[in-house]
Amino acid sequence: MAYISGQSVYISAGSRDGLLVGDTVQVWHADSSIARLQVAYLSSHQASCTIITSVLTPTVGDSVRFTPHAGSSPEPGAAAIPPGATAASGGGGTTWENASRLRGRVALRYLAVQQQDGSSASYSQPALDIRLDGQNLGGSSLGLVADVRSRRTAVANVDGSGTSDGQARVYQAVVFAGRPGARSRIAVGRQYSPAMATISLFDGLLLELNRSRWSTGAFAGSEPGAVNLEFDFSQKEYGGYFQLHQRPATPRLWSLTMGLIASYDHSHVDREFAFLQATLAAEHWGFYLAQEIDYYGQTKMTAGETSSISPTSSYGSLYLRPTTSIDLNAGFDNRRNVRYYRDVVTPVTQFDDAFRQGGFGGIGIRLGAAARAGFDVRVSRGGFAGAANAYTGSLALFHFSPLRLFLSARSTRYTGDRAEGWLHSAVLGIPLTAALRAELNGGLRQETTLLGFSGPSGNDLRWGGFDLEWAIGNAWFLSGSLTREQGDAQNDTQIYGGLSYRF
Repeated sequence: MAYISGQSVYISAGSRDGLLVGDTVQVWHADSSIARLQVAYLSSHQASCTIITSVLTPTVGDSVRFTPHAGSSPEPGAAAIPPGATAASGGGGTTWENASRLRGRVALRYLAVQQQDGSSASYSQPALDIRLDGQNLGGSSLGLVADVRSRRTAVANVDGSGTSDGQARVYQAVVFAGRPGARSRIAVGRQYSPAMATISLFDGLLLELNRSRWSTGAFAGSEPGAVNLEFDFSQKEYGGYFQLHQRPATPRLWSLTMGLIASYDHSHVDREFAFLQATLAAEHWGFYLAQEIDYYGQTKMTAGETSSISPTSSYGSLYLRPTTSIDLNAGFDNRRNVRYYRDVVTPVTQFDDAFRQGGFGGIGIRLGAAARAGFDVRVSRGGFAGAANAYTGSLALFHFSPLRLFLSARSTRYTGDRAEGWLHSAVLGIPLTAALRAELNGGLRQETTLLGFSGPSGNDLRWGGFDLEWAIGNAWFLSGSLTREQGDAQNDTQIYGGLSYRF
């Protein structure tokens, strides 16, 4: 995954790597298939995609897998697939790996927001991102992954005062001996556990053994700070897992993982729990299940817990592909809220992130080679948005008209305890050249607030914007956007720009 911007997910693979517009690719986080994307726009080594189904939200750094079309193959040295991933999905296909070398990406970004209400209030944020990936360095078994994102934020308030601060967040910084999947592996630093997705990020030591049908591992470390991801050694964490999985080169990918994790805050028990994860990814169907079971000691029982054993944080998702033109998905989610990383926040992403816990289901229908329609329902019972129901219809058109345009539109009706209303949005992609693409986007949110001291009130928002994306050769990528938002609660202009170099 290269980056996520608004409603689009970008991957580092394109037409010269075997992709066509309308193709689907799988997104993998560690050893689990978490999402399916549909290619909306292509350059030679970049693709802009939309999410068809997902069991977890894709994040920067996840892998993608796909089956290249006949007659096409990756160029030597092309970084189409991140280390450890393959080009094939489901029933097979071409497989390749990155060479023994250090790869990476350096990106400069700038975000500015200017209030348009007559005040001088503004917000600006220059940023620098660095990501490094290396394995078998110098012909050895050593490798590393580093993902550091720094930013400087300056805020000008309405009263003329101002504040500024700088932050550098480390999302990964790990050195390892043995690549993921090796018979034995040791990794030291800030890292994601490949089999224990429930703990997400930790700073410490991980030991693993992998065999053809099973894997096991143990870790010890500390949790990063909850807000700024700073190194915080007061929150200790320990755990282990045992996993059963398919044999190498088996078309149907599956795994069953069980484990125990305990965390302690200044030597006091913070949390002790067991977890179970199961995943299956086949060509026509698959699922992902995750369940945590907490153990409450005497201290928490005294504080009011009614049972020492309590199932918590459940998640399940199922997808079916009865034909090549129909996708079905359903699931439930009562996990705790988590941080999402996005390069740019839009009214659509803010709306979708607000409705998290509950149940969901949907259908996607491919209409020939150039269109896709979808409908989904989400019942939310958690998060700050409160209880709510949402019904969404969507339509995407690929390469229509002689200009080979891309059009994506969605409409959502939502009702809940706190508010009800409509959300409409649309995106029109215009390929100017093989490497240069323009995009127009806009939308409308009409909302009535139901809970308030003075009774129901309105909260409408309108926005429109322009994006430009330019793939310069195989290494450089330039993007920029201008968005104008106007409504009852806000009136501002947002400017975003980014330049990245991949090596």
